[in-house]
Parts: sequence; structure tokens; C-alpha cells
Amino acid sequence: MATTDGYFPPFPQDTAFPAYAQFSAPPPAGFATAPPAQPPLTSAYSSPGFGASPGFAASPYPPQSPYSTPGSSMYSPGSSYSLPDSPSSATTRSRARAEHFGERPRAWRPDFSMRGPGLAALLPSLPRRNSTAGIPSFTLNERIRYAALREPPVVYDLRHDLSRIQLRELKRPVTNYDLTRYVTEPPMAHMRLYHPRLPWYVDVNTPGQAGATMYDVFTVLARVLLSRVKDHDLYNAEVLNEDRARITQAWKERCQYDDRAMAQGVLKVDFLTRDCIFIGLAKGRDGMFEIKTRKV
Repeated sequence: MATTDGYFPPFPQDTAFPAYAQFSAPPPAGFATAPPAQPPLTSAYSSPGFGASPGFAASPYPPQSPYSTPGSSMYSPGSSYSLPDSPSSATTRSRARAEHFGERPRAWRPDFSMRGPGLAALLPSLPRRNSTAGIPSFTLNERIRYAALREPPVVYDLRHDLSRIQLRELKRPVTNYDLTRYVTEPPMAHMRLYHPRLPWYVDVNTPGQAGATMYDVFTVLARVLLSRVKDHDLYNAEVLNEDRARITQAWKERCQYDDRAMAQGVLKVDFLTRDCIFIGLAKGRDGMFEIKTRKV
């Protein structure tokens, strides 16, 4: 049956997936007995376990920021603050927010903005410096390559573990072997992914092997997106009250208001809000890859 947006799911929704793909660890003991009023935040958090994964070598890409990641947060998630309505200029309002919340996190990718990619993204025909010089040509694997004029080759709800992966060309549950194909041809050992709604890069590094496989990409995506945000990711000068409200609502919907799930706090995937269904990768700028998603 087609969904409201015209998308046809590749498999029945009650398809049973093999046990190998169940990567989520059981929740730790000691959760709160009632949902918190605000998402709990802390820097001391580790994402759910995902089994054995390769170690990561140094990436050829520049770090996400030339600065070190800040340590502890400055603001409580329970605090609320909104700038008063006044005829003051946008510059003055921005300065006031910065003084109250602090500057944007230095760990965020430098080209990210909560307001979107800006006018430049709408004018791709404008001349720009060739930043892909020296990057070899490659082709994305058909099972993960996004194309606007066809049904997505893969569907994966990024809010859940790898058991939710569905490959359109397969009429059966996905197996471990299905994910051993290289993502690109020729294989690439280092891949940097980004999404317009995510302030962080997702770096996939595969030392000791010819290149990154689909399993490598999905495992790193899950590890990054299912990790907890830090206080300053939600409380900084760039995140407006309405932005924070959308992210918090996505946190509640993902947890389905379950007290134990909500006690884990806001995860990075919540920055995607409802645009969290992975439908492939596309060649991006500067030799990177754009994560393509659709709404849930």
C-alpha cells in the first residue's frame, strides 16, 4: 500500500530480520520513573553497543573544526530564555543571544547553519573554485546510490538499529553478507558524509582494508547518530527557541514518551527531526558524500 507521500515500501512492514542485526545494548539500570520535563544532557554518555568494528586511522579530511571540542556545558537544559521583541537590529539580537548562550560549538562543521545552506545552494550554476582537484573519479554502488528520478534503493530509519535496513532489490531479509559490498568503485578507504540538518560530519575510515563497505557506512552512521548531544549543541547563540522546540519534539516522538528511552536524552539523530529515513548517498561537494533522507 502506498504511503501518503506516494512511497511504496519495498517489503512488508512485518518482515522479520535476522538476529545478527540487533545491535542495541539493553538500557542501563537506574532510569527515572517519569519522563523528564526537559531532555537530560551530559557529556558523559556512550552510544549503544554495535559489536565488533574496525579501528579508525587518521582521515585525509581536515578535522571538523580547527579547535578542540569544548568540555563541560555552561547552561542547564531546564533553563528557558527568549529575546524580547524590540525594533533592535538583527546584529544586536545576535550579540545578545551570544552573550547569554555562548557562541556556536567549535566542534560543529564550519559550513553548517541552522538557517539552512543559504542562497549559494540555490544557485549551483555560479562559478566556484574547483575544490575537487586531485580527487579520483568514482561510482557509488547501485544499492546505496541515490537518484532523484527513481525509487530509493535502500530504506533505513536512522532512529533505530541496523535491523531496520531494507534493500529494494532484495525480496528477503537483509543479511550480513549483503552489506559486504564496497560503497564505491574503485573502493575508498576514507569517506566523509554530511547532511544539511546535521552540524557534524560523519567520517568513515577503514584502515587495513581496500575500502569502506556498506556495513562500515551503516555502522558508523548508527554509532554517530545514536550518540548523545552535549549541552552546548542545544544551547548556543545559533539555536533559536523554535529550533530547540523542534528538536525536543523529535526526541519525544522517537522515544514515544517512554520514560526509560527519554532518560537517555537528545541524540544527534533528533537534529534531523522527522526527516530521518535514509534513502541513499549522493556525490557531494569537495569530494564528500551527502546523506539523503525523506520524512518519516
